[in-house]
Amino acid sequence: AEVVELHRAWAAERGVATSVEGTEAFVLADAGKLRRVLTNLVSNAIQAMPEGGRLARAWSAWCGAALLPLQRRLRLGLGALIDRYSARALLPFMLLPLTAACLVLGLIHDRYAAFLFMALLGISNGFVATLIGALWPEVYGTRYLGAVRSVVFALMVLSSALGPGLVGWLIDLKVSFDYQMVGMAAYCLVMSGSLTFIARRVHRRMELQGAG
Repeated sequence: AEVVELHRAWAAERGVATSVEGTEAFVLADAGKLRRVLTNLVSNAIQAMPEGGRLARAWSAWCGAALLPLQRRLRLGLGALIDRYSARALLPFMLLPLTAACLVLGLIHDRYAAFLFMALLGISNGFVATLIGALWPEVYGTRYLGAVRSVVFALMVLSSALGPGLVGWLIDLKVSFDYQMVGMAAYCLVMSGSLTFIARRVHRRMELQGAG
């Protein structure tokens, strides 16, 4: 509520109506860091609505408690699928939950969209973390595992740094957040097609190596 109040005047200037809904909740966290996180979320949300809109801060006590068990169950189920079909066979499906999450943000503007997005994001994170952990040893073996992971981690850090700058640049160009989310979903679908092609090539290569 404090963060929303601090941004209320600026939001009003941009034609964004703000409100605080729901009951207060107790969160065990560093107050300063949590305030910075919420400040970034609120300011980014206001900037993403150049034509005005509505920003509501709400809290659901069951949301976090429901999503964590969902992610754990997903990892257990995905581990069984990897053991049965291999990580490379599941690789083309890795980005589909994130695709759905982006479409939810871009196309649905009801309050429940936030919870649906978080559920899909949790599924995506669980999917990626479990699959990637099994993929590298399966494709490259364990001899160069450290080198492979270091390169992948460096690329992840680079993309994480470029992402916010790209989104901010598009906002400055008056590209709405909805269009950006739909564009990100389309990008995920294109990458899923690329992963399908890559997975087939890796499968053929491993078959040839096994035959040799």
